[in-house]
Amino acid sequence: MKKYLYLFFVALFATMSFSLTSCGDDDDEPNGGNGNIVGTWKVETMKVDNDWWQVDYVRFNENGTYESVAVVSFMGEIDTEKDSGTWSKNGNKLTMDGKTATIKELSGNKMVLNLEGATITYNKCADSEMNKYL
Repeated sequence: MKKYLYLFFVALFATMSFSLTSCGDDDDEPNGGNGNIVGTWKVETMKVDNDWWQVDYVRFNENGTYESVAVVSFMGEIDTEKDSGTWSKNGNKLTMDGKTATIKELSGNKMVLNLEGATITYNKCADSEMNKYL
């Protein structure tokens, strides 16, 4: 299971490098970490065309567990990678199975994380969007 989490993060960061840039060290942004993280979040990491796209979901449960799924479509074939584990949040730090990210922004519908120099923007979505891939 840890292998899949590692692969999820590697795939996520590799694809994000095409569309995102790294920010400077500004961990003290006023709204970083002040929102509710519980719920389902979605990041559209890549869409080259209708032949290839990827969407990643993560659901943070109130009991400190999470589920994630990476959905990749290539030439009409859809492949999913699922993972689960534990999470905790302390101020503007989010830890998922030992990997810690800095929460740059957390509002009702948007979450911006910085992990090892990569910035990832999530948007809140309905549970049903993720459920269809579980």
